[in-house]
Amino acid sequence: MSHQDVITIDLDGIKSVEDFYQRLVERVELPDHTAINLDALHDVLLGDVAESLDFRWERVVEDVACAPDALKGLKCMLDALPQAREDIVISYKGCLD
Repeated sequence: MSHQDVITIDLDGIKSVEDFYQRLVERVELPDHTAINLDALHDVLLGDVAESLDFRWERVVEDVACAPDALKGLKCMLDALPQAREDIVISYKGCLD
């Protein structure tokens, strides 16, 4: 694999999976067939995105507290990504149970 610049994506203030998708497509080109749901985004991030990614979510505790139904699943999906791809990093300021 060739060395690539890391693309940083700020997730602070997101309220939904749709917000996550919008932040992602602002920085990374996604396939046309990408659906806006966690399973599809997980698969695309692992299989179709070649760039190295650094997701920064310093307000994770506050954001998830404001929209728990929408964001707990997203956080779980993000937590699993670095286990599958070493060039995807997730940075949190706070932590959740």
